[in-house]
Amino acid sequence: MTTDLAKPGNCQIITGLITCIESGLVEIERRRKGTETVTLSVSSAFTTHWLMPRIDKLQKQFPQVDLRFQLISGALRGPVENVDLGMRFRDRDEPSSGGTLVMKEVMLPMCSPGYLGETDPTEGNTIIRLAETPGDWAADYASLLTGRRGAAKALSFTDYAVVVQAALLGQGIALGWLTVTSHWLLTGALVPASDTLTTTRRICEFLPPRNRPMRPIAAEIRDWITAQMKSEITAIDRLYPKLGAMAACY
Repeated sequence: MTTDLAKPGNCQIITGLITCIESGLVEIERRRKGTETVTLSVSSAFTTHWLMPRIDKLQKQFPQVDLRFQLISGALRGPVENVDLGMRFRDRDEPSSGGTLVMKEVMLPMCSPGYLGETDPTEGNTIIRLAETPGDWAADYASLLTGRRGAAKALSFTDYAVVVQAALLGQGIALGWLTVTSHWLLTGALVPASDTLTTTRRICEFLPPRNRPMRPIAAEIRDWITAQMKSEITAIDRLYPKLGAMAACY
C-alpha cells in the first residue's frame, strides 16, 4: 500500500506538520532565552481601544511574555485554533465550549463630550454605524441626550475600531460595546448619549484553543484581562450609577 503525498489533503497535512514543527522550534528558542510567546485571537477594536491603552501595564505584569495578535475586524465567531487564547461571543443558549466569562454583551450609545455639548436642536444627530449590524440601532432609543431633533445623518464603517475612533473625534454617536469602549467611558473621552443600556442574549468569553491544551501563562493573562475589565466596570458603575453597568454586565 502506497500514499500519494501529492494529493491536496496530504499536502495540507504535511504543511500543517511543518508549521507546527517550525513554531515549536521558535518557542523552544524563546524559552531558552527566558521568554514565552502568547498569541491572542481578538478583535482589532478590542486591541486598539481596550488593550493598547494598558499594554504597558500588561507588559510590566508579564515581562517574560512576547505578545502576538490574530486580529479579527469582523464578528468574533468561529473556532479558536493555533493560538493560545481567543475572545468570542456566543448565545447563552448555545452549548458551552469551556470558556471563561469576560462579560455579557452590553451596549450603550456614546459620543465625545464636545459632541454632546453641541445642542443646536435644528440639527440632527450623526449616527455612526457598524456596517454589518442589522437594523437601525438608534431607533431603539426613544431619545438621545444631545437634544438634537433634526433629521439624522449616518456614517458607516466595516471595522468597529474605526466606529469608535470616529466617536472619539466628535463625529457623532456610536453604539459602544463595553468590552471595547469601557476605557474611554471611564476616562471621559466618551460619555453616555443615553441613560439606557442595551443587553442581549449573547455573552463574551475567552476560549482555550480546541486543538491543544491551555498553557498556564495564557490562563494567567486571561485572568488578568478579565479582572481588569471587571474592575473597570465597577468604576463605571460608580461614575454613572443610573446605568446599572455591573448588574447588566455580570
